[in-house]
Amino acid sequence: MVAMELPEARSAGRSKSEQEIEDVAAFVRDHLSVPNFERISPGPHRNEPPDCLVSIRGREFAVETAQLMLPSKAKYPNAVGRWKLFEQLREHLFRDCGRLQPRLRQHRGSMVSVWFNLDGENRLPPRGNEIEHMIDHLKSVSPPSGEVLRRLHRASDTIPANTVINQNAAGSVGCTWAALPVDYRSSLRATLGFDIGLAYHDSFTRSDLRAEVKRVVQQHDDTRSDVLVLSVGGLTREGTFFPSSGMFANALFDDPNPLNGWAPRHVPAVVLHDQEKNRSRWLHGREPWMGH
Repeated sequence: MVAMELPEARSAGRSKSEQEIEDVAAFVRDHLSVPNFERISPGPHRNEPPDCLVSIRGREFAVETAQLMLPSKAKYPNAVGRWKLFEQLREHLFRDCGRLQPRLRQHRGSMVSVWFNLDGENRLPPRGNEIEHMIDHLKSVSPPSGEVLRRLHRASDTIPANTVINQNAAGSVGCTWAALPVDYRSSLRATLGFDIGLAYHDSFTRSDLRAEVKRVVQQHDDTRSDVLVLSVGGLTREGTFFPSSGMFANALFDDPNPLNGWAPRHVPAVVLHDQEKNRSRWLHGREPWMGH
C-alpha cells in the first residue's frame, strides 16, 4: 500500500537506448561474477531483442532488459501514470519558476504533496489537463495554519475536515502540506521555496505483483536473447527515483516464488536486479556466461 512518497530527481533524462544500456551496465557492475568483462553495446536492431550485447571473455551475450514498475489494475487508475504527471509537474515548476514564484509564495517552507484523481484512467501517460489544473489549484490555495500542521504530527483525528487533501471544485486534483525542516535542502526548494511530494493510495497483493512479473517476462520472452534482466528500484527514463519501486523490489525478493511455478518458453535465463540495494536473484535458468 502506498499513501505518499517523496520522489527524487537523480539524473537528467535519457533516451530509451541510453536507459537500457545503463540498466544492463548497473547489473554488470554490481553482480557479474566473472572476470574479463569487456564492453556493452546496443543490440543490432532498434526496438527488437536483444537490447544490448555484453562481451565477456571474447564472447558476446545477448541481453534483453525491462523495468518492473507498479502494475496497472483493470478499472483502477494507473499508478505509473501518476509518476509521469509528477515528473511533468516538477518540470513545469522549474521551467516557469520566474512567472510562478509570486503566485506560489504561500507554499514557502512546506512540503506540498500533490494528488491526481485519474478516475480510472489507464493511459500512459495520461493525456488530460491535470498539470494545468494542479498549477491553478496551487495558485488558489494556502497551507493551513501552523497549529493545524503541528497537530498533523500529533494525532490524525484532530485534523479538521478538508485539511488532509484540499481538492479543487472538480475533484480532479488536490494537495496537502507538511512543514519542512529548516535544514531541508532540494533544488526545487532553492528555486521556489517549497518542495513537492506525491500523494496517492494503491494496494497490491502478492498475486498482483506475480502477475506483473509474468506479464513483463512474457512480453520479452524471445529466442534472440540469452538473458532477460528485470530491473526494479531504478530510475525512470526522466531520471526520477520513486521510493515505492523499492517496496516492489522488497516484495519480490521476499517472495519464495515470484514466477509462481511458471517458466518462459524461449529466453533461457531471467534475473531480477534491484538497483537501489545492489542485489540480484535468478528467477529462471542460470548465468549464461558460466562455463564459457
